[in-house]
Amino acid sequence: PKSICPKAKSVIGFGFYGLGFLFRQTNLFEKLFSYKYSKLAILALNVLLFYYFAVVRQITVDYPSRSFNSPLIDFVAGINGALFLTIVAHMMKKVVLLKKIFTHLGRNTLGILFFHFCFFKVAYFILFLLGKVPQNYIQNFLPTEDISAKWGWLIVLVSISCSLLFWKLITSLKYIRFFMGIERNTINLLYKKITTKLKVMLHIETGIVPKCDSVAADF
Repeated sequence: PKSICPKAKSVIGFGFYGLGFLFRQTNLFEKLFSYKYSKLAILALNVLLFYYFAVVRQITVDYPSRSFNSPLIDFVAGINGALFLTIVAHMMKKVVLLKKIFTHLGRNTLGILFFHFCFFKVAYFILFLLGKVPQNYIQNFLPTEDISAKWGWLIVLVSISCSLLFWKLITSLKYIRFFMGIERNTINLLYKKITTKLKVMLHIETGIVPKCDSVAADF
């Protein structure tokens, strides 16, 4: 709806992250796929919804340009795509090599999310060197429809590969890993030390001596 600010609507992505976490915690997809013929039924529904959204409604969701539809339509389209990809992932995990590749990608999704748009420029530069686009095309933020149709595979390959390499580079630094939340052991240790110190301070202020020897031993 027009009443919803386009910039505010862009945070719809956080909702999908939250749902993904919830589904993983409850094993919802695994329970759903345990029923006989459930995957075939969901795939059939996927195809129908893909056709409806792409051909009948012709909707487009584009985060960089803030192009959205109604929240309900975008939500259904997003869940439909997630279900489809989950089923494909269940099928692909039987192939060991594919499982390793996509597991690695999944563990580094944050880096791809942060930097893939930046490395579109590298792909544009390669296309310029190949004589496929003019030099001023490198200024584009997103690929045009004609270039995307012909060279989309190259743009995706280059942007993901460069994003992963750059992500590995910056996350090799311990301080960056800490602030990005990757150093979970260090963060957990720091959290325990802070909470323990707060408990000790609270006991001192209230005049209550802590009974736990382990708390005193840390300090």
